[in-house]
Amino acid sequence: SSGIGFAIPVDTIKKIAPQIIKYGRVIRPDLGLTYLPDSYTRRLGIQGVVIYEVPAGSEAYKKGVRGLTRGRFGRILIQDIIKEVDGKKVNSFDDLYNLLDNYKIGDTITLTLERNGQKRKIQLTLVQSDWGSTDFVGSNFIIFLPESQSGYLAAVIQVKFDAEKRIHREKYGLGFN
Repeated sequence: SSGIGFAIPVDTIKKIAPQIIKYGRVIRPDLGLTYLPDSYTRRLGIQGVVIYEVPAGSEAYKKGVRGLTRGRFGRILIQDIIKEVDGKKVNSFDDLYNLLDNYKIGDTITLTLERNGQKRKIQLTLVQSDWGSTDFVGSNFIIFLPESQSGYLAAVIQVKFDAEKRIHREKYGLGFN
């Protein structure tokens, strides 16, 4: 043990623990796009999430959503910027991530995009995220949940998965530190 600890909000645990138990990983809804890191977006003074790439043939591509491109002289040009999801403002990737976390795969959302100062709305169906899909099968997690001033409730989740028979077993241990 390296002695490193971290805290996870209980709402997050309630959401992800059943997924880890059932699938061996966290399943998240996504737009199926890639995004420019917030550090670049902030440097450019842009509010919103800059779309880096849109897979050809995707629903977003068919609806005209575009990522970064190159101009005639090789300059990188920003195309679409995500400004809102269902009317809720998006200033950063964290905002987008947190908003999408309230939906399920297959839900349809309305995106407000900005390109060259012009805003437009499109509807997209959420897909399963490919990023952050770390496989947790066979892992042990020790999660400390604030219980009171005097101690923490420790929840231990052990995930076992038999891929051949698709059998899921879980084991919970609760105790105080």
